[in-house]
Amino acid sequence: MNGLYGMTGRNKHTWTTKEDARFIETLFELHVSEKYSGADNGFKPGYLKAMQQLQNVSLCNSGLKAWPHIKSMTKTWKNHFNIMHNMIYGTNTIEFGWDTNKCCGTADAEVWDEFIKQL
Repeated sequence: MNGLYGMTGRNKHTWTTKEDARFIETLFELHVSEKYSGADNGFKPGYLKAMQQLQNVSLCNSGLKAWPHIKSMTKTWKNHFNIMHNMIYGTNTIEFGWDTNKCCGTADAEVWDEFIKQL
């Protein structure tokens, strides 16, 4: 068996910028609709399949599946969000800032280098 649960790598997907953007838009759509929006900023069961359907409508022939593609990207985005949140609002945030115009974290080069070493 190769890979996780016998997957041979054929289910790997490199996301395009357009797919990334549509992924975020789809999360917002589901959240606003309240059909799949749950407590504690989570989503109710079935949201992955709903995301797949919404993605397939707007991104014809993307081949994105609820599992493993959308589930994996959800986990990736959640991890990235947690890293940024901890940088800005965590216990050692004195050296990090937020640029509201560019919507990105800021820090001196030395701070970034040290932070990246810790990842």
